[in-house]
Amino acid sequence: MNKKQFLRLIAFLLLTSTAVYGVLRLYTIPKNHDTRPINTFATFEENTVDGILVGSSVIAHAWTPPVAWEEYGLAAYGFGTSVQSTSAIYGFIEYALKYHDIKYVIVDVHSFRVASVHSGVSQFRSQQSYLNIPDLDIRYKMLSDMLDYAERARDFYGEPEGADETISKDQASNFLPILQFHNRWVEGLEKADFVTVNNEVLGANDKYTAFRVKDMSSRLWYYDFEYKEIDDFQKNELQMLYDYLEGKNLDVLFINTPSFRTLEIQQECSSLLKYCKDQGYNTIDFSTYELLEKTGIDVKTDFADGGHLNLKGSEKITPYLCEYLIDNGYYYEDHRGQKGYELWDEGTKAYNEYYKAGWAGEDVVVTKSENQN
Repeated sequence: MNKKQFLRLIAFLLLTSTAVYGVLRLYTIPKNHDTRPINTFATFEENTVDGILVGSSVIAHAWTPPVAWEEYGLAAYGFGTSVQSTSAIYGFIEYALKYHDIKYVIVDVHSFRVASVHSGVSQFRSQQSYLNIPDLDIRYKMLSDMLDYAERARDFYGEPEGADETISKDQASNFLPILQFHNRWVEGLEKADFVTVNNEVLGANDKYTAFRVKDMSSRLWYYDFEYKEIDDFQKNELQMLYDYLEGKNLDVLFINTPSFRTLEIQQECSSLLKYCKDQGYNTIDFSTYELLEKTGIDVKTDFADGGHLNLKGSEKITPYLCEYLIDNGYYYEDHRGQKGYELWDEGTKAYNEYYKAGWAGEDVVVTKSENQN
């Protein structure tokens, strides 16, 4: 074999391996476009994030990093994914700590709901988190945490009915996801599968709900309820998190983002938050009449659906959270203009253009009827 033939062979092998890797990756990670914030996190310069927010999709809809940056110079990033397993919290914190000197964590309690536990222990919901962590050590530690969590949940609640297959230790597809029959095999590939992750807006919500509007004024009565006792599983999982955060010397704030899903869900989330408060932790319950007024949330224009804010709502919740952190002794430094934080400036500029364009015309606003969720 001469030199030219050798180079051709090397080129062929490289192209083939690249193509095979691309196909395997597409059919390995379950399709779920709201995991983009996890992928975006890897683009930050080291030690340019001070705090993180964790929780389900409500975090992605309530916290807008460019707003916090532009108005306060506050560098805090959100890891919000659909029906996020509470066991994922540890992996996200470890991932953030490995590359940034984070000082505080904001935890939304929606992930601790019983219904979220049942859904969050499915293999699909688990994989959407740990398979998107680029650091392999943390990825498999997160998987281990999720397997233990699923076992605790099954021991307490039993196998969830009507849920996707629950993640368990005897599934080889946990480690070789290509063995799993993912939704990609059924639904096929989309244009989005071949487009590079959009990092421009710093993880701000840019899904179809960003500019959707739904009038939630008829559900205001959902805030009229009595607190209830949370169950022992929820208490145990919260205690494990308390102990972990104290061991990491991280300040914590527990929140309940605005929601109008059902009266029962509102009661459960506020009860979970009250339990955290009773244990001595700082809390903010945004799903109250008082906080709706303080934040300026308009229930007719600032929600995308019963469970999530749109970007108009997020632009009101984010500043309130920033001021709470600053006023209540959480670590704060205005990083605007500092070297290494250029991505925050670039992302904020891109976000402002995106936000303005999104509300520029009525054609981009989707109004849903009251009987839709």
